[in-house]
Amino acid sequence: MAIQRKIRTLVHRMLKNFEREANSKEPIHRPAEKLLAVLAVMREVRVQDRRFLQTTESQSLVPLEYRKQLLDGSIAALFGRKQRLFDSFVNALGKDPEEDVSRLLGLLLWLSYDCGMDARELNLSGGKPEERRERLLNLAKLFEIAVASGKDKEVFKEAEQSIWRTSSESFKVRTSNWIKYHQYWAEALNDVLSPNIPPLIERSPRIGDIGIANREAVLKPRLILGFDDPFVRMVEFGKDDFEIIFLRNYVNSLEMPVIQEKFLPWKAET
Repeated sequence: MAIQRKIRTLVHRMLKNFEREANSKEPIHRPAEKLLAVLAVMREVRVQDRRFLQTTESQSLVPLEYRKQLLDGSIAALFGRKQRLFDSFVNALGKDPEEDVSRLLGLLLWLSYDCGMDARELNLSGGKPEERRERLLNLAKLFEIAVASGKDKEVFKEAEQSIWRTSSESFKVRTSNWIKYHQYWAEALNDVLSPNIPPLIERSPRIGDIGIANREAVLKPRLILGFDDPFVRMVEFGKDDFEIIFLRNYVNSLEMPVIQEKFLPWKAET
């Protein structure tokens, strides 16, 4: 289908834009600005996609494969140790909720929802090892967006409007619960991560905990992926294996906050 091919091209070009050349004269935050435009285009196609799927038996105009590719590449470029484009974007535009920073995070949150991700999937012990790892990595993606969002209500307004526009009427309650949970979760993360270096927890780190390597030049909270004494493995997007390893003595760990269970599990439309 022609539209699917155009979406694939759009995604691949965006991912290529993240690969900044060393001698590039383009401002370092420019790819994040382009990403904002690409996400807005993808959302509008998904608005039409919902109507299209209701009247045909065709595949989505924006296949899930392309949505996930864009999300994964964006998370790695924006928040990964190698590039940290989000920090450059914030520095260029400021933290005013009316600026594009809030819109970018809101659209990333919408895309996460549209890829079927949910921070309530904290049962990390069941299933096959590869399934547990995938759930952890999905949680880590949402974690990156939530930490960056903090208590910025404009992020969640943007996400809610986008989700509602691309969801059918029968999913309204579920999408509302999803938004509320992730907003409260982001606020809780903001609270537990202040100050930037929380006190060291005197217990062994657990999979799914938050870890902060206290000797890094730039302190960064990450999701703990596993541990092999005396090392702790944490999620680091942008690396081939999605892992970064630190000595246990250099890692502060704390429990991931969980919001009240009144926000019921859901299943996204695909």
